[in-house]
Amino acid sequence: KKMMDLSPAEWDRVMNINMNGPLYLTQELYPLFGKADTDKNRILMLSTIAKACTGLPNYGPYCVSKLGAYGIALMLKEELPEGSTPVYTSTLVPGEVNTEMQKQTAYSSSSGFPEHLVKHWRMLHETNQLLPPAVPGAFISFVTCDTTPQ
Repeated sequence: KKMMDLSPAEWDRVMNINMNGPLYLTQELYPLFGKADTDKNRILMLSTIAKACTGLPNYGPYCVSKLGAYGIALMLKEELPEGSTPVYTSTLVPGEVNTEMQKQTAYSSSSGFPEHLVKHWRMLHETNQLLPPAVPGAFISFVTCDTTPQ
């Protein structure tokens, strides 16, 4: 929907999932981070190219929420290393992943989307250029679980 057609509940739902959720989860988990060996205290927040969106009709709440989530990650990156328990925050854009949202964007009613973007998303689907979710999943697992600070 376009920004002017959104209800407060629709806006709040997207903001709560994409922006507020990561912040509130981090607040709840922060006390569980290790007090010793703090070099291992890490947070990886997934991001998207939508954080740089300059205007995409019908995706306003998504783009705004992802921009806000990226801002939260940047603030945590600055604040948490200096906290009583140091925690180090990073962000990752996993690429264009084959998700239901990608499929809906390419093939559902695309009125309001720029035609060149609809063509691009359809081409990615039809030529199997989207990453299977397992690929970024394996990379994220490696980055967060199989590495050391060195």
